Amino acid sequence: MIPLWTASSATTFQGGFLDCNRAFEEMVGYTLEELRGMRWQDITPKEYLELEEGIIKEEMIRKGRSGYVVKEYIRKDGSRIPIEVTGSIVKGGEGKPDVVWCIVRDISERRRLEKALLESERMAAVGSLAAQVGHDLRNPLTSISNAAYYLEMKLKNADAKVKRMIEIILKEVEYADKILRDLLDFSKPIEPQPVPISIVDVLEDALASVDKPPKIELERIYRPSPEIPLDPDMLKRAFSNIIQNAYEAMPEGGKLTVEVEALQDMVKVSFQDTGHGISEEAIGKIFQPLYTTKAKGLGLGLAAAKRIIEAHKGEITVESRPGHGAKFTVKIPLKPMNQNERVKRLK
Repeated sequence: MIPLWTASSATTFQGGFLDCNRAFEEMVGYTLEELRGMRWQDITPKEYLELEEGIIKEEMIRKGRSGYVVKEYIRKDGSRIPIEVTGSIVKGGEGKPDVVWCIVRDISERRRLEKALLESERMAAVGSLAAQVGHDLRNPLTSISNAAYYLEMKLKNADAKVKRMIEIILKEVEYADKILRDLLDFSKPIEPQPVPISIVDVLEDALASVDKPPKIELERIYRPSPEIPLDPDMLKRAFSNIIQNAYEAMPEGGKLTVEVEALQDMVKVSFQDTGHGISEEAIGKIFQPLYTTKAKGLGLGLAAAKRIIEAHKGEITVESRPGHGAKFTVKIPLKPMNQNERVKRLK
């Protein structure tokens, strides 16, 4: 009898499903009737087939059982679920075929915790770097900025080339200061000071704070939305980083569409650009601190935006494919979620 408290299945030696319990059905999204017309190979991603078939030849045939194998199943809805599976051969006897019994464990939570640990270690490393480098660079930057402003005042009658050089100094100091602020954000916990405010007002402040290249068209689609509790300065910085990233993705020009929409329990803000798009590999790393595909910058802008949005109990996602632009979506709850609501939404 197949135990009910853990996912298990029975297949032929060739892989055809014979039986499974309810837990296995829920795990893969198929009913037993559907599975009986399939093989385990049908729900296993191609990259795991050679490994698993090798284990069958090397361990199952020789020992009659296998150790734990970490792989993935493809669910009926197309999503993947990480699992740990072990199998053993049960001899049929009296002319009956052998059966392979498998115990399958969903390791999604373990993967999540492993990822969270790596993220925590990465954030700690960035925070340490920020504490050491940020303060050491801020004083010289302030001196450069003050000196440039002094020269700007004293050289009001200088020729255009000199004035242009001073403008460049001030602009680059401002850019370097922004990088330092992002660095220092990682060296301390984020504690929003929320006040009721319109998210459109914060978004407009963010748009005004980022220089729009002349070849880029900006479209606003603002649907009615209520005031929500948030830290306007923090969220402005997060939005500014997303907008800056979109502009930089369109060096030859293009269009940025910013849309605000109120849903049942949240406000959604989306940023759709017509840039070069993002590769599948980069999408998995784009919110990691110090990851960048650009020649300029430390790769902190989107990571900082993610931290700020999550500190507001919100979430940020990205959809993209090369050559078709990218869409960043930010969702901020209308009210802070308790832990049970947070877990429910993540599911």
